[in-house]
Amino acid sequence: MAGTDNRALYNRVDASGTAGSAGSIIGRSGVVFDAAGVSVIYPSRCLALGNEINGTLEHGIKFYDGGKDNKAIGNTIRLAGTGGSSTRAIYVMGVNNPIIVGNTVESAGSVGIEVGDATYVTTGGTVSGNVIKGCTGVALLVISHNDVSVTGNQIVDNVTNGIQFQGSSYCSVTGNTIKNNGGNGGIVLRNSSDIAITGNAIRDNGVAGVAAGVYAWEATCDRITVSGNNIRDTRSAAARLQDYGVRLESGIGTGWNVSGNINSNHPSGDVSLVTGTHTVDGTNST
Repeated sequence: MAGTDNRALYNRVDASGTAGSAGSIIGRSGVVFDAAGVSVIYPSRCLALGNEINGTLEHGIKFYDGGKDNKAIGNTIRLAGTGGSSTRAIYVMGVNNPIIVGNTVESAGSVGIEVGDATYVTTGGTVSGNVIKGCTGVALLVISHNDVSVTGNQIVDNVTNGIQFQGSSYCSVTGNTIKNNGGNGGIVLRNSSDIAITGNAIRDNGVAGVAAGVYAWEATCDRITVSGNNIRDTRSAAARLQDYGVRLESGIGTGWNVSGNINSNHPSGDVSLVTGTHTVDGTNST
């Protein structure tokens, strides 16, 4: 069923998708409590507020297959997606201008928060003030979604990448703490351009292999700004796995601006832009 102007407020949802007491549904059409927690298809102007969702087999909160202006605010989602590796704690697919603010996501079975999907090209929205930790997949994944603002999130202790953009453009990443995540590093870019990465604390990320505070490895990643960030590996020398501060693989992109960062303690180099024409701390570099 289509969902418009629905509200799921202060419910508790357990592993079977059963809604507990002390909650409410307003405008019930299209809101489902099931193995995906709170699920709304074709949503517009829907709100999931203050819900506690624990151990769902599938997604914790899911807005999908079209719509706009949906909000997930102040929810706590733990152990979502215990039924498989393709689940997300908060999943916004094919929806324009989502607002995802002030949620706590812990120990998701795969991705913590996903905005977008390769099936659609969507735009707009804010992901702000969330805590994402202990997830087995990427903490925050943005796919084929443009012009989203990612601000003030705490992204820590996740098994793989902290933030990943894939097929997205004109996005901003500002004032986030991205620490002790695995995979290829803190912020990973795949075929994404015109991304501004400013004022973030990016520390102690990566696992064995190539990893970086900011890492681009799939074409094309052009016109990336990396400015005013604190990018460091503070671990002992033998334990440092954030190999690079900023790393752009060969043939991936051009027109990067890397300036004004605190960037240190990386075993393989603080800035490594292999090919292309770039500006690094005011000096044109190729």
